[in-house]
Amino acid sequence: MTTTMTTTARRILAALMTVGALSVAAPGIAHAGESCHTIDARGTGQQTGPTTTVATIRGGGLLTGRTVGDFPDAVPTDGGLLIAGTVTFTGGGATLAVDVEGTLTFTDPPGSLTFDVTSTDMAGTGRLAGVDSGVSHLRLAGVGAPDGSFTETVTGEICIGHPPR
Repeated sequence: MTTTMTTTARRILAALMTVGALSVAAPGIAHAGESCHTIDARGTGQQTGPTTTVATIRGGGLLTGRTVGDFPDAVPTDGGLLIAGTVTFTGGGATLAVDVEGTLTFTDPPGSLTFDVTSTDMAGTGRLAGVDSGVSHLRLAGVGAPDGSFTETVTGEICIGHPPR
């Protein structure tokens, strides 16, 4: 009998630990009153200044529209830069300001590059008001050409809280 209870207790403990780990570690698990939206978009853009960009985002659902990027923080590394800044998505009467950080790597031919940044915080207005930056996450990755043009993918998940009725 003791062995059966010990085995049962171990199974229950293992199940509770698994549920606890998932609730802490798994991104994109909506809290009560939230709806989450998968983002899998493509963008084309242009560098507009030494640290600024604009882009058009397609196929992004809630994020379809335009972006303006500003990356004032850059630390040189071997072969590139560590970058940080804000990308603001605008479309459908809403905005989403996303703080990002990541890498920009110089490639061949000269003037070409790759970039990969992830969100660290975000805040929205309009239909994106109430975005849960603790659950939501975005990744922007792409390649740039010597003329300043670039293509990118925007992937992740946006979770938006809805006020109680």
